[in-house]
Amino acid sequence: PEDETTITPNKMLYFYENGYHFEMDESKFIGNAQFRKKIQYIKLVPKDSEAEIKYILLGIDTEFNQIYEVIETGKNETVTTISIVDFEFNLPLDKNLFVFDRDKFKDFYMNILD
Repeated sequence: PEDETTITPNKMLYFYENGYHFEMDESKFIGNAQFRKKIQYIKLVPKDSEAEIKYILLGIDTEFNQIYEVIETGKNETVTTISIVDFEFNLPLDKNLFVFDRDKFKDFYMNILD
């Protein structure tokens, strides 16, 4: 949590926009004969030479132009992989999903800003 360069699920969709040199890397097909995806990797190298990250491979699903996975390799050769298993967008949301229910939190103080 203290390291701002650590990739988290929240940062996964935008972290690469600043602070990295990038270049095309390998592409590969994943899956089987019935379900096959082409993943194009982009290699991201931190501009900050003090960063604990050696490089990151950002895998893009070429059919949908969406992030498929992020593979982070640290300077100590630790490899962390974050994969997107399911990606859904424009889903209908219940209008009460983000409504605060005072009855469930009677012992809490809520400062509502308008």
